[in-house]
Amino acid sequence: MSQHNHGSNDQRGMASAWGHRLRFFFAFFVTVGIGPGRAEEVPYGVGDWPEALGNHRARIRVEQPAEAVWVRLPWRRRDTAPERTEIIVIDAATNQRIENVLRVNVQRQFGDLLFQPLTVPGECLVYYMPYKTEGSAYFPATVYLPPSNTAQPAWAAACGPLAERLRAGDTSGLEPARVLEFQAINTFHRFDPMEIVASPHETQTLVAAHPGSPYLLFPEDRRHPIRMTDELPLRWVRAGPSAAFAGEACRGEDYAFQIGLYAHGQAVEDVAAEFSDLTSGAGKAIPASAWRCFNLGGTDWLGRPLRKVVTVPRRKVQALWFSVAVPRDAPPGMYRGTVTLRARNAPFTPIAFTLRVADTVLEDAGVGDLWRHARLRWLDSTIGLDQEVYPPYTPVEVRERNFSVLGRTVGLADNGLLSGIASTFTRNVDGAAGTPRELLAEPMRWVVRMENDRPVIWRSDGPRIVSRAPGAVRLGKMSPGSKNEDFSTLGPAGVCAIDDVRVLGNK
Repeated sequence: MSQHNHGSNDQRGMASAWGHRLRFFFAFFVTVGIGPGRAEEVPYGVGDWPEALGNHRARIRVEQPAEAVWVRLPWRRRDTAPERTEIIVIDAATNQRIENVLRVNVQRQFGDLLFQPLTVPGECLVYYMPYKTEGSAYFPATVYLPPSNTAQPAWAAACGPLAERLRAGDTSGLEPARVLEFQAINTFHRFDPMEIVASPHETQTLVAAHPGSPYLLFPEDRRHPIRMTDELPLRWVRAGPSAAFAGEACRGEDYAFQIGLYAHGQAVEDVAAEFSDLTSGAGKAIPASAWRCFNLGGTDWLGRPLRKVVTVPRRKVQALWFSVAVPRDAPPGMYRGTVTLRARNAPFTPIAFTLRVADTVLEDAGVGDLWRHARLRWLDSTIGLDQEVYPPYTPVEVRERNFSVLGRTVGLADNGLLSGIASTFTRNVDGAAGTPRELLAEPMRWVVRMENDRPVIWRSDGPRIVSRAPGAVRLGKMSPGSKNEDFSTLGPAGVCAIDDVRVLGNK
């Protein structure tokens, strides 16, 4: 018992010593601390670090020596429970983890931390979404690490009174360390600008400024794809809704853009879009038929017209993707028109659309540049529905009973079945000029036995070409004196498809 009391006295003494040093620090920090910046003043960028630390971090600058430093991270996070995720603080100079870290108040809009810096003056790196990958390489699962407590008990105890002040919202006389930058591990993982979440109060203020409107419209550039459906990005709250949009396209381009619809007042039912011609000051026009909205309809997988009913639930965001097919021969200049959004249960809203057409011609309609989002046009593609050839595939080449398509050669036996399949695709399937590899162990055979185990003997005069087109060769065979027949089709995108097999015994 005496040993236990002695240990408790030591801990209380250590806490008292820590408390004295912390009181000195905070009395001093009021004078020399760096003032807090608003969330919008913290820049976003890209860094480089080991993936094991996660995809996101904050850079913090500490100028004065101290036993504890307070920092407020205005991260405006999208994840709904950031308090359940680990936070790792690294000293940038030594690459050493800082153990004395106290999670004071971690919530979606910001996070308050107290930590003991190792290198002063210097930078600290706060990794706030570290994770691990579980499962197999084919079915991986990302799991965010749970919070851990690495702080020394005496240090954490000494920070207790200040932590309580911060949790109560009392920051009087305190200045936080400076947040230099939020960083993503690469461009793909950046949260800004479309996943920087506006606070509920900011959203309510925006809605209150537009009374009587059941929905708000936010035209958005294609470089900023709309990602959130439950909340508004801070970018929209600052700029406000708009009834106008301007963009720039090349001739021959499928120019894509978005309109975000926020149904704040009620569900918006059966959204529809109407388009006008785009006309220039010189009297030239891009017809209304050049517009499309991919969300509302197009062409299905069989080439049939498709219409989709879009209803936006209350307090949800719907991204509507549009494109304008700019003719290759469109004269450069400014074109103006209107896209009007309608709903069954809400007033219509016209959006003034201005498109500057540059002199440059895009031969591929823009699909070669991912940021243009011109590949959305592929949703309405009818390629492959006929028997024509499309790049990079080549026409079916016929040499007696050998039929070749891109990277493959199929041989047919007398019975009409495959005698061999040779592939020249490389092992990584990134080239079609590799060493031929035979895929069949032996030619295919029909093996049918009667009840008495007698094998059926097939008769054949060999396969014959029934029809031929650049993209497909249809083959058939009929045994002399019988009603046995089978058909198969070879095309440039596949090796062989047996699409009709009928076996009828002789009478």
